[in-house]
Amino acid sequence: MESRIMYLSEALKTVRENQNLTQKELAKMSGVSYSTLTKLETGVTMNPSFFLVVKICQALEISTDNLLKLITNYDVKTE
Repeated sequence: MESRIMYLSEALKTVRENQNLTQKELAKMSGVSYSTLTKLETGVTMNPSFFLVVKICQALEISTDNLLKLITNYDVKTE
C-alpha cells in the first residue's frame, strides 16, 4: 500500500469517517463547535491551536502522535 502525506483537515476527516461519526457528533463529543470543526475539515482554518487538536483527538480516541503520523507520513519513535 502506497502511503502519502495528508493535510490536517483530511486526516481529521478520515479518522472521523472511519469511526462512522458525523461532524455534529464529533463536535458534541469534543466540545468543539460544529462551525469550528467544519472549518478545520474543509481547510478554512489552517493553523488550529494545539489545544483544539488535542480535544478532537481525545474525542476520537487517537493520540496526537498517531494523527501526526497520518499528516507527515512519519513514524514518530521515542527512545
